[in-house]
Amino acid sequence: MNLSERLRLAIDESPKSRYRLAIEAKIAQSTLCRFMQGGGLRLEVADRLADLLELELLPRASTPRKGR
Repeated sequence: MNLSERLRLAIDESPKSRYRLAIEAKIAQSTLCRFMQGGGLRLEVADRLADLLELELLPRASTPRKGR
């Protein structure tokens, strides 16, 4: 799951309405609607939404490489 998909899932699962999230993230509701339909977001907007949704960016668990 990529970052945008994870953010969309968190928005869908949030107890807050999309309208409320848009207000709290200081973005137009239409911007959030476009994102939810597959459009993109500026990084600073994604950061604000992630903060509101209490999301963190963590590295994936990876398999060790040979020779290291």
